[in-house]
Amino acid sequence: VSSNGRTFFLARDEDTIFNIDPSCGTPDRGVKLDAFARTDARGKKRSANPHDVAVADDGTLFVALYNTPALVFVKGDAVDGPPIDLSAYDEDGNPQAESVRIVNGKAFVALERLDDRSDPPLQSRRPSQMLRIDVATRTAEAIIELAGRNPFNAMAQLGSALFLAEPNNTDVADEELGGIERFDTMTSTTQLLVRERDVGGSVTEIAVTDGCGAAIVVAPIPKVNPSALVTFDPTTGEVLSTFAAPVLGPTPGFDLQGLVWRDGKLYVGDRRQASNGR
Repeated sequence: VSSNGRTFFLARDEDTIFNIDPSCGTPDRGVKLDAFARTDARGKKRSANPHDVAVADDGTLFVALYNTPALVFVKGDAVDGPPIDLSAYDEDGNPQAESVRIVNGKAFVALERLDDRSDPPLQSRRPSQMLRIDVATRTAEAIIELAGRNPFNAMAQLGSALFLAEPNNTDVADEELGGIERFDTMTSTTQLLVRERDVGGSVTEIAVTDGCGAAIVVAPIPKVNPSALVTFDPTTGEVLSTFAAPVLGPTPGFDLQGLVWRDGKLYVGDRRQASNGR
């Protein structure tokens, strides 16, 4: 993940955050967050699972933990002060903090609020939320209900707007509460800009630039979820390409992961093995 000119590699299963040299990919020794590992609702010991990092202007890292209900602060190579306890933001004690972005002195944390006790586990059954935190004081200011459900992967930013991929549940492709959401950080208001039925699949990842948004969507085939790249207008929400007529794909499985705009070009990660075996 990248934030405020810095790049990180999150070893989620090892509870370690590595600062990466963006020119060559060399990592530092890493910051361990294993002290935040916990036992889940099913009695299983799990990693804290850091999902995202945002960097404040003073260099403090705001780290969203997924398995542990906390937003942790890191300065240098150590935890800095007490975390923000997020357990009160979901009835099962863990709201699944998925992504964090800092905009104009405020940290915005997307909370999935999945059901820890569902079968199968982590079903999207209740409204998702956005938590707004004052960066200077590290205090929660407001909680805003999102228009869609299950904000997935990192939020994308364009100006003062945040864009969220919301698959809701990936076993369905026409849910009313799934799609692409645009959150206005200036007013803390939000709207479901594109619905998943309009793009023909569950949205799992987003990248935006002036005039063009790109999204990875998957079809509702359990344990397969073929993926495709679609596009949309980030201002109007007009769908420019769909799963049925995509820019790329569909692939045989959930192969497209990783999406970013750089210098006017869109880079898309593809996990399929190349012809040279790599």
